[in-house]
Amino acid sequence: VARSLQSFKPSLESIFEALEARKIPVAVFLGKRDEVIPPKVGTLIGQMYPNAHIIFLEKGHLLIDPDLVAPFQQVLKEIPKFFTKSP
Repeated sequence: VARSLQSFKPSLESIFEALEARKIPVAVFLGKRDEVIPPKVGTLIGQMYPNAHIIFLEKGHLLIDPDLVAPFQQVLKEIPKFFTKSP
């Protein structure tokens, strides 16, 4: 999969415009020690899109593991309105 995505270069501006037009809340989980997607990208996303909730985990690039369950549950508990549909 990673090789098939090497040339994939999405337009963040287009993505944020579509999200903003629909007022879609987004939770972004990033690793603090990620060398593929640096933490500064999360900061940039938070600045570009106010409906983004950026969560930094004490991890590298590999986030798909059981350690993700607790932080995800915490986000859901702390900001339930963030994930509710806008009227």
